[in-house]
Amino acid sequence: MTPNTQEFIVVDVETSGIAEPVYVIEIGAQLLVDGKPQGDPFRRLINRDVDIDPHATRVHGYDRARLAREGDDPMDAYAAFERYVGDRSLVAYNLPFDWDRALQPEYGRLGLAEIGSPGFCALKLARKVIPRRSVSNYQLQTLREHYELPERMAHSALDDVLTTVDLLVNVLLPLRKEAEASGAVADSLPSGEHPEVLDFGKHRDRHYSDAVKDKRFKSYFEWMAKSDDAEFSAKGQWYLAKLAGLK
Repeated sequence: MTPNTQEFIVVDVETSGIAEPVYVIEIGAQLLVDGKPQGDPFRRLINRDVDIDPHATRVHGYDRARLAREGDDPMDAYAAFERYVGDRSLVAYNLPFDWDRALQPEYGRLGLAEIGSPGFCALKLARKVIPRRSVSNYQLQTLREHYELPERMAHSALDDVLTTVDLLVNVLLPLRKEAEASGAVADSLPSGEHPEVLDFGKHRDRHYSDAVKDKRFKSYFEWMAKSDDAEFSAKGQWYLAKLAGLK
């Protein structure tokens, strides 16, 4: 590689659930060099010998028995992952979950040195370069459909990685390059913030504060907060916290 080459690893994990402790049960990854995939992707199922939350199983299809049959020993899986990643940075669609809540704690539990380093969050980049009003939400599958990218199985670590790669290569990286060249910044909310007037779901166009008096509306946020989708769950928790601040 030349000194000016830009390369990073796009990664996604499936887990035992979203409640602590979060165990990684599948890793998918793909190397990008100068904005293009290079070489074969990486995938490992991991047998952590722990119970899998039934809600998580309904999302990704893995249970303890299947992982016992098909999963790799954790140390073998992470050794292979380390060979694939090297000293490159990791990019994910919702990096705070994949790195902070999943991979980094796993390294600690297994006594491993950190594999790779945290790079940029593709979700955060999407919120910066895609105008907020041009899409109903920033979930990965929503953007895949909006930009007519190839359809793959959602909530499979490798398929979600490949969808993220499609989004980066065809949409996000070109938009970032255009924004950097022009000095323009797309309309977006600060990281971790969400619109006070909902731009998604059955309560679209309602102000979140209506849920103070509308129990059915509030139950929608409670349902969101329990979702197995980490991004959707975090959004629900954010609205509930905002509501608590109004009391």
